[in-house]
Amino acid sequence: MTAMARDDGAERWSGRPVLVTGASGFLGTHLVDRLLAAGAKVHATSRKSRAGPARERLDWHRLDLSDRAAVSRLIADVRPGAIFHLSSLADGRRTPDLVFPIFEAEVISSLNVLSGAREIGVERLLVAGSLETPEPGRPPSSPYAAAKACSGLYADLFRSAYGLPVVNVRIFMCYGPGQPRWKLVPSVISALAAGRAPEVASPDREVDWIYVEDAVAGILAAAAATHVPAAAVDIGTGRLTTIRALVGELRDLMGSGVELDFSRASPRAREEVRCADATRTAADIGWRAATGLREGLMRTVAAWREATVRGMEP
Repeated sequence: MTAMARDDGAERWSGRPVLVTGASGFLGTHLVDRLLAAGAKVHATSRKSRAGPARERLDWHRLDLSDRAAVSRLIADVRPGAIFHLSSLADGRRTPDLVFPIFEAEVISSLNVLSGAREIGVERLLVAGSLETPEPGRPPSSPYAAAKACSGLYADLFRSAYGLPVVNVRIFMCYGPGQPRWKLVPSVISALAAGRAPEVASPDREVDWIYVEDAVAGILAAAAATHVPAAAVDIGTGRLTTIRALVGELRDLMGSGVELDFSRASPRAREEVRCADATRTAADIGWRAATGLREGLMRTVAAWREATVRGMEP
């Protein structure tokens, strides 16, 4: 069985409260939209008083997830059937000044959510990991990778020792409409549209790219799975494509005549090259990504063009 747009388990939460942290982010925004479409009563957290438009069945909560008491109060008040913990400080730089901010934003926040969920007893708590999370026995490549690994270990603890139904997901390189303009895909689209050669680092790095609607479907399928897998569930396609090839695909889709030049690009240190285990994911939660890279990029370019025509920020 392949879980897709209207068969991804989202209807399980119809008419019921769910909590989404990191709801104002790229992936969180798409997840909230899907849950609302399925009829869920969505509670979303943000450090701002409101990070998105007011909509029926959507309540924004201003909250610092590093505040343990505040997190416990919110979870006790909302009593969600499911919690989707996407909040993170996603900064992959290697600089040591990020160690403490990312630890607080990632590990402390995750512990507070885990603790609050255990106190009330949720049906499912989903904790979002990253392709940067190191494999067991391998050192992390950045403060972000170390923090993600630590959060995943605490999630394992709460599942195995305290019986909390936590599912860890490892989300691969997500792209699609509405992504921040500084991210690779929208920055390349903007450069090509302006007639400039895009500047990229590590053009020969191989990446497992997953379209955002597929990523949301995978997250929902993991949250709705009958059994909680012990290992992290990979949310990816199981296919690797170099950054160089992706940029070339975008140039072709946009009909650009820009000459690509990667001669000055240099690889970043200690970058992870990892491919999702799509076969294991299908066995664990009955889901596979369904959007090919070219189709996903085509949709992303079309959305960018539509936003540009309407005078909106792509």
